[in-house]
Amino acid sequence: MSDLSETLRSKFNDKEYRHAYAESFRNSWIAAQIKSIREQRELTQKELAELADMKQARISVLEDVNYESWNVTTLRRLARAFDCDVKVAFTSFADTLRDADKFSAEKLVVPVFDEDPAIQEYDSAADSTSRHTRLQYSDSTGKKMVQGVSTPAYLMDAAVGSGKVIFMSQPRKST
Repeated sequence: MSDLSETLRSKFNDKEYRHAYAESFRNSWIAAQIKSIREQRELTQKELAELADMKQARISVLEDVNYESWNVTTLRRLARAFDCDVKVAFTSFADTLRDADKFSAEKLVVPVFDEDPAIQEYDSAADSTSRHTRLQYSDSTGKKMVQGVSTPAYLMDAAVGSGKVIFMSQPRKST
């Protein structure tokens, strides 16, 4: 753990301090990430604004580390403009400490979809799997289980509502 983390860890004993720090840190992280991804994608504020159906002045405000009125809808619009996902999650203060330790330009950028090594690896694995994925539903526990690939919950609900084992077709990549 870094000196910063050690200092923060002791200061985090004060509930008001840890909440104020976490809020300020997350605001800075989001604003810096928007700017970093925009620059990574070689977009001007005006170009990003057009992609996100916003005004350039709004992008400028969102890139300000002192901005604190975030809303999920705006973040989703930016994610769509960047062609990436946005994740909003409750997390521990230990995660905040870890994120503060690794705060850097490299940690803020997100790979372009077509160049993302994880996506390329997933695509390669999908090519070698069968056309169907077996889905199972456990009536005894009410737990939904998937074998094979990950499936969104709303698809699971539609697919396993009867409690029977079914097969769902996977899209095949054209070669």
